[in-house]
Amino acid sequence: EREEQRRRMFERRPLDQTEFVVWRPDGTLLQASDGQSGIQLPETPPTAAEGGQPRVELESDRVTAVLRGPLATTLLAVRPLQNDLANLHRFGFQILGLGITTLVVGLVGGWWMSGRIVRPITLISETAATISATRLDARIETSRLERELVPLGDVLNETFERLEKSFGQLT
Repeated sequence: EREEQRRRMFERRPLDQTEFVVWRPDGTLLQASDGQSGIQLPETPPTAAEGGQPRVELESDRVTAVLRGPLATTLLAVRPLQNDLANLHRFGFQILGLGITTLVVGLVGGWWMSGRIVRPITLISETAATISATRLDARIETSRLERELVPLGDVLNETFERLEKSFGQLT
C-alpha cells in the first residue's frame, strides 16, 4: 500500500484532453471527439459569435470556446482544467521546495565560509591577547595564516619583538 502511494505521488498526471463537437448549419452533428475526458458535451449547437472571433468562457473546471466555422458550421471546444491545475500546484510545491533547499544551503554555506574566513583573525587576536608585560615572548604563527594575512602577522610579530626588547632594556 505504501509503495502504491509513493508511485501515485511521483507519477506524472496526464495533460487534459480537449473535447470538440462540429455541427452543420442545420444543427445536426458533423463530427465529435471520442469523449474520453468525461466531459458532457451539448446535443445542440450553442450560439457562436459573429465576425470570426471565438466566444471563450472560463469556468472553474474548464475552458469553453465556440466559433462560427467554415460553411456556417459551429465549432465547440472544451478543455478541462483539473489535471493542468494539479500539475501547476505540484510544480509550485517543487519550486517552493527548491527555494527552501537553496535558502538552507546558502545559509549553512555562508555560516561555514564566514567561520573559515574569520578563523585566522581569531588566531591573531588570541595570540595578541596573551601578550602582557610579564609575557612578551608570544608570537603569531604565520605558517597557519592565510597568505593575505601573513604580512599583518609579520608586522605584529616585529612590533612584539620591539616591545620585548624595549621592556628588556627598561628592566
